[in-house]
Amino acid sequence: MVQIMRWGRWPLALMVALLSLSVGWEQTFAAPGTSQDSKTTVIERNYATAQAHLKLQDTALTRFGAFADKLAEVIATAQAKGKDTTALEQALATFRQKLEAARATWQTASDTLTSHAGFDAQGKVTDAATARETLKSARTAMQSAHTTVLSARTELRQALTAFRKANRTVVTPDAPPAPAQP
Repeated sequence: MVQIMRWGRWPLALMVALLSLSVGWEQTFAAPGTSQDSKTTVIERNYATAQAHLKLQDTALTRFGAFADKLAEVIATAQAKGKDTTALEQALATFRQKLEAARATWQTASDTLTSHAGFDAQGKVTDAATARETLKSARTAMQSAHTTVLSARTELRQALTAFRKANRTVVTPDAPPAPAQP
């Protein structure tokens, strides 16, 4: 069965490889006069992709904020049950600080793309060098925000794991009843 599944992946991998080769060749064999047009098209496509990634990051940051609020409720419930949550509270506070830092960095990327230096209102390239700088600046800010959130999430996950291990309830089964004596 495993052998069949291994062979079943080959056609998919082959199709992906051929598709990637065909996409690369299209730009390689373009007519000589369309070189600048294809470069601006690539920049425009990258601009649209950056805007889409910016929206995705905004959604992710919003969801992480909602998760932090939910975790605060869980901590309050655990405190009401008498559990020690100081480490978890500190981890949540650190998480929120890093989330705010990531939001500020995200806002920088958003402002950079909103100013659309090098692009017109429709996202068409007006100055290629300025457009590349705009994309580079926005990409750097988005990567920084991503890295910040990733490290914050990892640290919070480790704190949650430690809290769960420390507060694990182990249920031991009752001893079976003694057999009846005749």
